[in-house]
Amino acid sequence: MKNRVLSNTISLATLQLLNYLPPLILLPYLTRILEINEFSAVMTAMAMVVTSNIITDYGFSLAATYRISKNRNNIRYINGLIAVIFTSKIFLCLIVISILFIVSILPSYYDYKYIFWSGILAIIFQSYQPIWLYQGLEKLKFYSLYMGASKVLHLFLAYLLVKKDDDGYLVLLSWSVSNGIGLFIALFVMKKLGFKVGFSSIGSAWKELKKTSAFFWSRIASVLYTSSSSIIVGAFSLQQAGLYAVAEQGYKAGQAVTSSVSQSIFPYMVKEKKWDVFFKYVVFFSLLLLLGIGLFWFVGENLIIIIFGIEYKESFSILNIMVLTLVANYCSVMFGYTALGSIGKIKWANYSVFSGGILFIALVVIMFLSDNITGISMAISVFITEIFVFVFRLFIFLKFYKNEKKRI
Repeated sequence: MKNRVLSNTISLATLQLLNYLPPLILLPYLTRILEINEFSAVMTAMAMVVTSNIITDYGFSLAATYRISKNRNNIRYINGLIAVIFTSKIFLCLIVISILFIVSILPSYYDYKYIFWSGILAIIFQSYQPIWLYQGLEKLKFYSLYMGASKVLHLFLAYLLVKKDDDGYLVLLSWSVSNGIGLFIALFVMKKLGFKVGFSSIGSAWKELKKTSAFFWSRIASVLYTSSSSIIVGAFSLQQAGLYAVAEQGYKAGQAVTSSVSQSIFPYMVKEKKWDVFFKYVVFFSLLLLLGIGLFWFVGENLIIIIFGIEYKESFSILNIMVLTLVANYCSVMFGYTALGSIGKIKWANYSVFSGGILFIALVVIMFLSDNITGISMAISVFITEIFVFVFRLFIFLKFYKNEKKRI
């Protein structure tokens, strides 16, 4: 069972790295080809596409994964769940696309609206990726391979197509094509595993949305301090958004690896409740992150200048804060849905996110009133919020873990 968790962790880490490494590799090329405002608009639009996936996910990556892990041998049940989720996604995609359109016509972004509109297909394609199915079944190896291949395709397409300083929209179009191919393969393999691609009635979908609403609102709250930061910065300064986006890509690459640990151990802990395995994962990867941060502080500034150019030097100060945030985020996630869900207190994980969202809004309001919305101030606000959420979850976990240990 421990080997199964390790195998799934490696598979998810590979997938997540292949999700984020191509954009990281692509960034130095884009910073040199696109003018800075065009680049900033591209990165803001990409952030919106990624953020939209959190919204269209609606918490299914948690709720559906949990339910599938408990009913993985009941094909009829899982097919029914697939149908209601796929129908629910229609409404969620329409909402997100409407938000994208509204943001694209804001004064700061209006001249770059076509860049935002080029990401609409990417929103639809990525929203239907059934990763929650593969996580619940603990069959992530194949999913990682073909999804990773589609991300590499995005890298090649962008290099091939983007040649002028106003070709930013082609970055989003290539992202759409790669996501479309990834979705086609995902659904094909799903059918090969014996599951059906289908849709339910609107009534059934509505019931499912209500059932999963607590997870959705917690995801919305998490969007505030995990994915909307660059969009907020960009609304006040496209140049600051560009600096923040460069730093954020490094942070997201690290987060991609750490999230693979929590995502792979989540269904395992729900079913097996092996706390020795859980604590080993927490300690080992926390120490690994701290070691990585120490190394980064020695070489990070020169690395950013070499890769992105001297005009992005300020991104190093932002990334310094973000790498510390990465440790807090990892511990927060592990003691969130993974730990609290395993002792039947998953609602507290949702409460912690709601509280974190409120705190972040308060910090943004303070920055706005003091006219201090910059890349660094935003990074500090995210760090404070992540620390708060981690402490909240750890306190609740320790409160209930003693009783759980006695029961076992």
